[in-house]
Formats: sequence, C-alpha cells, structure tokens
Amino acid sequence: MAQHFSSNARHLRARSSLPVIAMMLMLSACGGSGGSSPVGSSPSSFVGLGLPVISAPATFETAEYAASTGLDRIGASSAYAVGGTGDGITVGVIDTGIDTTHSEFAGAIDPNSININTSGTGAIGDASGHGTLVAGVIGARRNGASTHGVAFDSSLLAIRAEIAGSCTPSCAFDQNVLASATNYAVANGADVINYSLGGAGALASSLRNAMAAAVDQDRVLVIAAGNEGSANPTYPGRFAGEAQADGAAIVVGSVDGANTISSFSNRAGVSANYYLVAPGESIRSTNAGGGTAFASGTSLAAPFVSGAAAVVRDAAPFLSAAEVVQLLLSTATDLGAAGTDTIYGRGLLNLDAAMAPQGDPVVPTGSAAGAGGALLSSTSLVLDPAFGDALHDLGQAIYLDSYGRAYRFDADDLIASSSRELNLADWFEPSAAQSMQSQIGENMAFSLRAEVTEDRPYSIIDNDTTEANDLAFALTTDLGQTSELQLRLDDGVPAPIANHGDRSLTRNLHGDGLWSSGRWLDLTYRQALGDGLDIATGMAVQTPQLVDQAGQAANRDQASAQTIHSTLRQTVGRGEMALQLGHVIEEDQTLGSQSDGALAFGDQTNSSFVRIAGELQLNAQYSLSASAMLSRSAIDNAAGSLITGMGPVVTSGFDVTLTGDELAFEGDRLSLRISQPQRVESGDANIRLPVARTFGGEIIYDDGRHSLEPSGREIDIEAAYGLPLTDALDVGGNLLLRTAPGHDASATADLIGTMQFRFKFN
Repeated sequence: MAQHFSSNARHLRARSSLPVIAMMLMLSACGGSGGSSPVGSSPSSFVGLGLPVISAPATFETAEYAASTGLDRIGASSAYAVGGTGDGITVGVIDTGIDTTHSEFAGAIDPNSININTSGTGAIGDASGHGTLVAGVIGARRNGASTHGVAFDSSLLAIRAEIAGSCTPSCAFDQNVLASATNYAVANGADVINYSLGGAGALASSLRNAMAAAVDQDRVLVIAAGNEGSANPTYPGRFAGEAQADGAAIVVGSVDGANTISSFSNRAGVSANYYLVAPGESIRSTNAGGGTAFASGTSLAAPFVSGAAAVVRDAAPFLSAAEVVQLLLSTATDLGAAGTDTIYGRGLLNLDAAMAPQGDPVVPTGSAAGAGGALLSSTSLVLDPAFGDALHDLGQAIYLDSYGRAYRFDADDLIASSSRELNLADWFEPSAAQSMQSQIGENMAFSLRAEVTEDRPYSIIDNDTTEANDLAFALTTDLGQTSELQLRLDDGVPAPIANHGDRSLTRNLHGDGLWSSGRWLDLTYRQALGDGLDIATGMAVQTPQLVDQAGQAANRDQASAQTIHSTLRQTVGRGEMALQLGHVIEEDQTLGSQSDGALAFGDQTNSSFVRIAGELQLNAQYSLSASAMLSRSAIDNAAGSLITGMGPVVTSGFDVTLTGDELAFEGDRLSLRISQPQRVESGDANIRLPVARTFGGEIIYDDGRHSLEPSGREIDIEAAYGLPLTDALDVGGNLLLRTAPGHDASATADLIGTMQFRFKFN
C-alpha cells in the first residue's frame, strides 16, 4: 500500500494509482442529525466537566490559536476552557516520522516513538514532511509562537512506517508494516491512533486483524477518507463502517473554508454513519525543518478528529473508545442534506458541542454513576415563605450527562422561595363575589360566597385557567340549646377568634398562619360549657390546588393536608380569650413547601400547633386584639433523596392590632397593626451534595448540615384609616412598613402607601 504527495511542499494532497490510505483530522461544530449551532461559543448550559473553569473560551482564542486555520471552526476553545487539552493522552501517529528538533514538539514526543521498519527509536526523523504536518495538527505545543495543535498537551507516539526510499516523489506504505505499527501503538499505550493515509481498494487481513485488535483494546481509530474525489472512502478508512470496527473508528473527509466538501475528498458513501468532515484545505501546521507550512488533504483533516478524541478522553478518561466516537459523531454540525447523508456523513466535527452535556442531565444520588439519581429537570425545592432565604448557600454540585460525564452547577439554583407579594390590584378591586344567607328551617342556616363570571361558574377549580375560584360556604345546624355543627369551605384552618375585618394589607399578605393558603373543607362541632366558656373540635382537609406558592402553574393534585383542631374560648366581660391546639398531616408537601426529584422530602409531615388569641374592648372607642402561633413539625426522609435527615422544624408568627372608632369624625376608624408572618425559628437539614465522580464511576459527596432558619425576621408595621365622607363615598388609606421582607436580612425595607375611594350606588 502506498501514499503519494505532490512535490509542492506547501500544498499537500494525496494522489495515487496505488492503494493509498489518506485521512485528515477534523473538528466540528454541532449535532449531526439536523440543525446547526455556532462554533467557538461557550455553551451556556454547563460550567465544567467536573473540572474548574480555567477561563472563558475567548481567553484561548489567541493569535496562535487563529493561526491554525482550523481550531476556531471546530470550537476547540470551549474544550480548553474546562481543561480538556489532551493532557495524559497518547496519540499514535502512524506516518512518515516527525521532526524531533522542531520547537513546537518540545516535550511532546513519546520516548517510545519508533521507525517500525528498522525498530530504531532514534530513527524517526521525517522522510517527507508529511508526518510532521499531521503531528502538528494534533499536538503542536501552545507556547505563544507559531500555531498549536488541537490537543496541545497530548503525547505524540510517532511511528515511522513508510517503505524506505518510497518518498520520491511520494511515500508508500506496506499493509503488513502498518499492522505491526498498529500493534506497536496499542502495546505502547496509544489511546488514539491516527492514520493519515489511504487509497487501497481492499484491506489486508494482517491490518484488518490489527485494527480489530486495537478496537478490542479500547483504542479510538481515526482514518483519512482518501483524496480521490470518489463517492466512497478508500481503505483503511472504509473499515470504520464495518462490524469489526465495533463503533470505535471514524473516517474523515475534508471541507474548505466555507464548509463545502473539498473537490479532492472522498465522500461518505457506504461509511456515512461513521464519517465526519473537518477542515482540510490550506491548513497551517508544523513544517519539517522548522517553521510552518500550509497543506491540504484528508491527511490534514483526520488529525483534527484525532486531537478532538484526545481532548474528549482527557476530560472524561472513563469513556470507552466507542463512546468517544459516538459522542463526536452525534454532536457534529449537520451539513448537506438533513441528517446523515452520503456526502458529509454525520457532518462537521464540533468539539464545542461534544464537550456540552448530552441527553437528560441526572443528579446522582447513588454510590456510583448509574446507581441511582433523578432528572435535573424534575429536581426542585419550592420553600414556603416561612423559610425565607434559607438553603440558598448550598454551593456547587454535579450532574451527569448521558455519558456519565460530570458537570458542575450551582445547587442554589434548585431552591426557590415562594414569597408573599402584595397584590394591590386585588386589594383595591371591588369584590366580584356574590353572597347569600338563608335560614333553612328553625335550626339550620346556610351562607354562600362565590365569585361568579360568565366564564367561571360556581366551582372550586377552573381547570382551564389553573386558578382557584373564591368559593366559600358554611352550613350550620343547631343540635340543641348549647351545641351546633358546622360544615365550612374557606381559607385556612378556622381562626379561634374572628378578626376585625379592617382592610389590612398585611392580613391579606400573610393570612392567619402557616397553613392559611388553599381551600379547606372543615367540619366543626361546638359546645357551650356555660359561664362564657365554649369548646370547638373539628377536622379539615385541604382541597387540591393547581397553583403553587411560587405562583407558577403546577399540578398539585397529589399534595394534600388534613388537620384536627380544638379551640377553647372564654368570654369575660368586654373581651374574650381563645386557645387552639391542632395537628396537621401533610402528604407530598412539607409546611406548604413542594419538593421533587433529588431534593424530595418524605411523603408525610406531621405538625402540631398552638394558637393563642384574644380581644379586649378597652373603652367605647378602642379595642385591642392579638394572636400568636407556634408549630413544631417532624418531617420524614425520602428514599433516594439528597436530603438525608431533617431535625424538627419550629415556626412562629404573631400580630397585635389596636383599633379606634369615632376618633375624629363620625364613622371613622384607625387601625395600628404590628405583625410577624410565620417564620422558621429552628430546624436544620442534612444535605448530601454530589461534588465529583472518580474515573471508576464512584460519586463523591459532601455532607453538610444546613440551617432552615432564614437570615432575617420580617416585621410589618401598618396604619390604616377609613372615613365615610357621605352616604355614598368612603375614603381610606394604608401605610405599611416591612422590615427584612421575606425574612431576608439583605432585603431592602418596603414602605408602601395606598389611598382608596369607594363609591356606593343604589
């Protein structure tokens, strides 16, 4: 078998009537089965292949980088940005030798490099300059001078294999010698083997067996397609598409600067599924004797792909040869007809895309890659406002792509805090609800309140808009002189003492307790005990919601809660006191928080709470009301979750309101209110974050105990005033100061003022 080169040393192209093996390394920009993406840009979806980001890709796009006339077209800088440089990877270059004195190869040449014909490790000097050009595309050093190769930190195992004296004017290779060279490359640790030669019509059994054995030893084979301008690659390139290659070989064609197939390049043809193209015209590389030269041919395209394979193996050494090949093929930029075609095969080499995560990212939860995990897309934790800004300091973690490669990401991005936002539009908007009350017989009463529009009839859930209608009702029946039974649908667990009903922004903002969100169906039995004392006991269930607390549409049909509660209320003189005890069981939610995937809480949370409330009429004008709530929750652990343990969570909340009537004008009212929305006071969680994976697949975890207590404490101070000016016109206003909104110590205080005019029409 022979390979011939033209006499023009600055424009190298294989031409031969003899069997020739010709192939060039190529780098590509995007996926191979349709669509394209820009080359050289940094993928926004990943931060690093389990490696620290060295710098932005642009940092590597130097004059030396640009001088290669090919690196930018394959997006090589994105690989360098995460440390993929070929370090620790050996590339076997079976060719015409190498210029051992060239400055671009200082420290690059493997000491086991050899002239396979003479078995001389000191006789690898380049017979024609071809091997030096090819080796430069792969591994010329990044030293600030001239140009550099794709895998500039790789080790070059140069194997000189041409037939002695055949390089005038062209070089020829014997297939039996190439078989020996292949075996030598495998025996001396070559991870990737480059064959920038071709032109044979058939493959000798010795070379076929040697290449098959190399594949069995997990080596990537990269072979030039040949320079005959034919419809199919020549051998040995065509071997890549055969069964014995076992998916671990690539055949490479050449494209020009416009990514059009080179006129001289053999097309994909029968090898389309394992065919890539790479830059192969006017490629600048190392010149035998020093300096650089420009050359063309599939011999120059193939080393781009070999260098890319070395970079990928450096970044993820655990990948098999077949996985490296599949990765490069599947991420190639589609050229020509959509999908795999007989001209461009899988498309243009795209190292940028190959370094980006593939498939659906998985957050590992098991001891090794593939031993358990949850999709990143389904992993989230939406915390109730009571948690404030807790768990926003988790730091870096990893997820795995479909190849098991580790990518770093900020675990804090998985945590969202729902917030209590002031909805002033709703507060100002006149109520669209319609109410009715009806006495049913002597001992039964019914009341109904509902928002009714043309598109939204009476219903709890409107499935088309995923919004809950404002529907509430109460059915009360007397069970004698001292007892009653009530069935009620309304917001939250029933309060022990009704509020004043003044238009308080903070009451609208954070309701009456930790479980005030959602609709509750409650059955309560109340018994008067005499002397102003009564007791009420009830059971309630939370109805399904389709709107989560972060305000995002979500199907929460599975989340539910049940509670039992008892209230002891005592009326004394001008006031009353109440003590309420209760227990809430939540299913598939925790204190109103939603968790999924790798951050899932357990299936059930049990919470006990106590509320104390009181009202006192101070005199004819002033009244004082106050309430406080304390809860303690036990949270189950979920199997396969990164949250491996949670301590009891204690929450608190309070409000105090002073109300004055008829202070300056007839019918006016002034309310002064200070309150704290429900807040986590204590509790912590053990979170086991995956932070790295070993080459053997073991997942390394960082166990840390994280406080669930927010950094700040929100205190709301509000003044509200209302005055009826006429029978038809009321005027009112509110002034609200919120310190540390959302229990976030870093949040800027809010000062909100409102004014409202209400007109009444008969």
